[in-house]
Amino acid sequence: MEFDIQLGGVSNLSKDYFVRRHQCKYHTLIYTREGQGLLSTESGEQQIGANSLLLLPAGSSFSYQLGKAHNNWKIIWYLIDDSCDWQWLKNKGICLTTNSHVDNIYYLSLSLYKETLASTPSSALLNLNAQLVVAYINRDLQLPENINTKKTAMIMFFQQLESRLQQPWTQPLLAKLAGYSPAQFNRLCLQQLATTPIKKLRQLRMQRAKALLKSSELNLTDIANAVGYNDVFNFSSAFKREVGIAPNQYRHT
Repeated sequence: MEFDIQLGGVSNLSKDYFVRRHQCKYHTLIYTREGQGLLSTESGEQQIGANSLLLLPAGSSFSYQLGKAHNNWKIIWYLIDDSCDWQWLKNKGICLTTNSHVDNIYYLSLSLYKETLASTPSSALLNLNAQLVVAYINRDLQLPENINTKKTAMIMFFQQLESRLQQPWTQPLLAKLAGYSPAQFNRLCLQQLATTPIKKLRQLRMQRAKALLKSSELNLTDIANAVGYNDVFNFSSAFKREVGIAPNQYRHT
């Protein structure tokens, strides 16, 4: 979940295996280890051979099935959210490439799965395996090295929040909106922005308050409400802690 991967598996497919998706909401990745599949899109049909990686970005329509001349198809597959971290996949479009690391992703995925079945799963091993799987996926799909997707996602999240500062946000609500647990969201925010979600929210609110104080004739009550404070005293106290002076003083400086 921390890496926005919803489902994954190692599958040995046979007989009449067939999948069809119309404007799929997930990015679909399929590594072929053995056998052969058949991909059908608006552009036609294409064989999915062994040692290959198929990317089907979110929003695309397709079907795939066991190759007609084969009895089995061994694959490793992942369904990935169309989140900020992974939206760059849409630019790649549907693509099928040869891949020399299929065995690596296979054993990592199998190890990850087996650890979840242990009587006392190791969170450290699970986390390490998950990180390695994501690292291989990013490399295999040629993630641009100059993109810090986690940081970009955080920045975009808070940019989108700027139009909703008047709402009564709490950390659990922010985390839910971002698609994480409160603990995960707090940790990611600290890692990428060096601050907590609530502190970042307060910074945005005070930036908006400063702009309104300088550019409008709104009274303090209206400004407080516009940035998510129902009480003028609480707003003034928060403003002074953040900016160093009271709102009225700031307005007349």
